[in-house]
Amino acid sequence: SASSHSQKHMSAMDEFDFNIVDTIQEGSSCIINTIVQYSDDSPKDISLAVCLSTIGEGLIKARQPREACQRLEEAASMYREILGKKHIDVARAVNSVAKSLVKLNESRAALIRYGEASSTY
Repeated sequence: SASSHSQKHMSAMDEFDFNIVDTIQEGSSCIINTIVQYSDDSPKDISLAVCLSTIGEGLIKARQPREACQRLEEAASMYREILGKKHIDVARAVNSVAKSLVKLNESRAALIRYGEASSTY
């Protein structure tokens, strides 16, 4: 019957009840710590910048713009330090920061970042 199907569906949903925000943050921390641990030169390795960018993009999709902005800012700073200001990957990272600022309704800061990124493109 429909009600027994509905009850089965509810019990299955209860099994998967977890806090997505906590899960994302724990996973992000785990990934970052592992990258830092295995980084050859220093924590300022390009692989960590790539990792932070990927996590930041994932956090935007998970509707966590504040955490996303933090990770993306860290990534942009590392890219800038490693690759120099006028590199396409720096521009992409800054563009991602701008996207996260838009999600936070910080339009003025986002416009500044979009301008910074477009000067490289």
